[in-house]
Amino acid sequence: MEGSAIMKIAVISDSGCGMSEKEAQERGIFILPLQLIINDISYRDGVDIQADDLYAKLKEGALPKTSMPVMSDIDTLFHQLKEEGYDQAIAIPLSTGLSSTTQSLNIAAEMEDLPLTCIEVSSTCCIEKYVTIQVKKLVDAGKTVEEIKAIILPKIAASGTLIYPNDLNHLKRGGRLTPVAAS
Repeated sequence: MEGSAIMKIAVISDSGCGMSEKEAQERGIFILPLQLIINDISYRDGVDIQADDLYAKLKEGALPKTSMPVMSDIDTLFHQLKEEGYDQAIAIPLSTGLSSTTQSLNIAAEMEDLPLTCIEVSSTCCIEKYVTIQVKKLVDAGKTVEEIKAIILPKIAASGTLIYPNDLNHLKRGGRLTPVAAS
């Protein structure tokens, strides 16, 4: 079997890409919610807590931390993919420098005997979302995993992300900036 005309390829990302569950479903993309930990309470991003709720907690001085998706969500997704007849999957998770999601995806894929290709975006947000959408378009166009990588990897290598925080105090509280740098 070669080519996605014969192969059924799932495209997976996580909520770090900023795509809503509704948008992902409309595009045929599977999204795993990252965990947000606020005051020792764990929330699944976009499931148990929405962006407006998070912003309200930030304004109250909360210091959220992020973590990879819940392992049971990952296991459930890969079991679902196998049951739905997917032959392989391509995942575009949060950068490995920021999360251990890739490692967990590989474990779940191996347990379900579903070949998985993880594409490292070395970023989050816009680039992760853009790459996820482009990969899905290429899958839908019948490209193989190798063809997709040959098209996408040079685009990732030529991209970059600038993040402009609204509040440098949040970065100071989280230890990302010194008090002097934040002021």
